[in-house]
Amino acid sequence: MPGLPGSTQRLHPRTQAGMASEEEERRKGSGVSLEITWGHGMPLEPNTPTVVNQYGLDPYRDDYTMGERTDDETTLVARLDELLKECGQFQVWREVPGHLMHPMPGQSTAVRIDRLLRPSNALIAQGWKFGVIGIEAKRGGEKVGPALAQMVDYRRSLFSIDGGITLHPSYVLLWPWRGNGGPSWSQCIQQRLGAATPVHPSSAERDPFTGHQVAVRPSDWDGINFRSGDTFAQLRPGRVIISNEQRVLAQGRKTGSR
Repeated sequence: MPGLPGSTQRLHPRTQAGMASEEEERRKGSGVSLEITWGHGMPLEPNTPTVVNQYGLDPYRDDYTMGERTDDETTLVARLDELLKECGQFQVWREVPGHLMHPMPGQSTAVRIDRLLRPSNALIAQGWKFGVIGIEAKRGGEKVGPALAQMVDYRRSLFSIDGGITLHPSYVLLWPWRGNGGPSWSQCIQQRLGAATPVHPSSAERDPFTGHQVAVRPSDWDGINFRSGDTFAQLRPGRVIISNEQRVLAQGRKTGSR
């Protein structure tokens, strides 16, 4: 992409060697500087722009949880609890113990999930069809692969609540995550995993380079998107949007061969 004099281009690390040499050749004598910004080892598609924060991470990459590395799990779980309380549509169980129904050889059967959510009758009347939701929370800027592996186990588990009642989550979602449209997302749909994504206030400042909302801290989040594939529900105080359809993802990215 041609740049203006004095401009900065951010290119993906995998394309740095080839594209940088090509650009340098083309720009010799032009007086235009070229700066290459490394993506700090993060796997991006070629030519995908990135904005790297002071910790060397892009907080908007969809293969990492949202937020900064300084946003620890305790803080983000506390904000999740606040949002669930403000929405007022779930009975919430915290740190729920359970056991694997089909453990692998040598695998411990004991598990514990961060949150279980049972929808209210009012939410069911609005069209909620997710059933009981499990939430696994991680700190900001965390690679999502290990968390998704945990969540597969939770989908094969029964959890014990008050009175000896056991619950099996219909979906398990990762908080705070945007989800993605790659192979891992196709597997998420198959396994009924997904993303619990913070809703940003509409007035949030946007980065001019990526279009992402940047001037938003966890304390500014004002709702939650529950999503697996394009089956989703958005809850904000006094507002519910629900879709129970499976469709092709936006921008033409398919969720697999199904």
